[in-house]
Amino acid sequence: LTLNVLLSFAQFELEVTAERIRDKIAASKKKGMWMGGIPPVGYKRKDKELIIDPDGAEVVNKIFATYLEVKCLNKLKREVDKLGYETRPSRTGTFPRPYSRGHLYNMLCNPVYIGEIRHKDQRYAGRHEAIVDRKSWDRVQTFLEDGSQRVRGKSRQAADRSPLTGRIFDETGDRLTPTYSKKKGRRIRYFVSNRLVDRSSQRKPDAAGWRLPATQLEEAVAAVVSDTLKNAKPASSSDVGTIKRVTQRLAHMTSGKERLPDVLDLASRVLIAPGVLEIELHRDKIASILETSAKELPDNIVRISAPFQRRRRGVETKLVYGCKPPQVDAVLLRRVARGYAWWNEIKCGKATFKEIVTRENLSRRFVAIHLDLAFLAPDVLVAIIEGNQGHSLSAQMIRNNRIPSNWRTQLAELKNFST
Repeated sequence: LTLNVLLSFAQFELEVTAERIRDKIAASKKKGMWMGGIPPVGYKRKDKELIIDPDGAEVVNKIFATYLEVKCLNKLKREVDKLGYETRPSRTGTFPRPYSRGHLYNMLCNPVYIGEIRHKDQRYAGRHEAIVDRKSWDRVQTFLEDGSQRVRGKSRQAADRSPLTGRIFDETGDRLTPTYSKKKGRRIRYFVSNRLVDRSSQRKPDAAGWRLPATQLEEAVAAVVSDTLKNAKPASSSDVGTIKRVTQRLAHMTSGKERLPDVLDLASRVLIAPGVLEIELHRDKIASILETSAKELPDNIVRISAPFQRRRRGVETKLVYGCKPPQVDAVLLRRVARGYAWWNEIKCGKATFKEIVTRENLSRRFVAIHLDLAFLAPDVLVAIIEGNQGHSLSAQMIRNNRIPSNWRTQLAELKNFST
């Protein structure tokens, strides 16, 4: 009981401290202060402020000027490579390397170069000097925006094609209709229960329906079909030549994602129900692949059933098929242990947060993320130890996202656990 009370106080104090830090950062950025981190190319840090690095500023101006000439990121990268520009070495030991398109794009979009500080979706006048003039900056942003709105590659119709259209149904028998949403000029495809799309439908108007990311669903169906085909065998009466041809054909069809349309073409009907994915294959097509009679095909080849789960983390949806045994994430477990060790040092007065950062030669954010792991909910901690944390929680996810300190929020966001 005493331990639970202490943990509750610690959790409350952590939340209050985190809120104060967030408010402090927001207030400081409104004043135009640089709040730490790796300075952008063209700047260096002195007395907690950004000052212009003449050599780096020359590189930045040259890159902006070159982009205004070529108006294309691919051409800009080629020109930058010709000039021999490379990234700066980092404290972690990363060696200089050529600029990637991502590096160049982030540089062209960084408002620090016009003397501003960005905080979320707001920009404020900074205390540092600008490297790029406002006129050049505005022209660059115009060209970047125009370039992002161009339709690239194949036609829009080909890019948005949903190969399973008309063949997916839910547990009520309702057909799933392909639809899409638009985000930053990019279409994101979904399969949605028809009753949710057709407002005029009188059948179960208040019933819940499905809304699934199309790409993930297609990949899940293709994976289930591919696993079945890999285990399929030619008829026992087939000669050696037939067995060899069939084996090679199956290996080719299940060789990679580029074969996904061919694999999906084998499905005649897909049924989605809570917890299960049922797929019926074209009997004639499978018989042709196996070079056998359609009547001789066993039902477990043409009718497939696989466990199926839909997991959510925030607004993100992940589709998981099949049953995988628990698997302990050793990297995640080490990070949890490190977080507990560091928190124990702070709690016992053996070291301060700043001393740990200095001793380990790590960033403040890296240490703070690990300290969050010392306040995981008991259910989450047990699941990590037993390897049942699932896809919602991983070492990669922790590196990119802060885990909420509130246990109820943790359990709500990590769908694998119940509150």
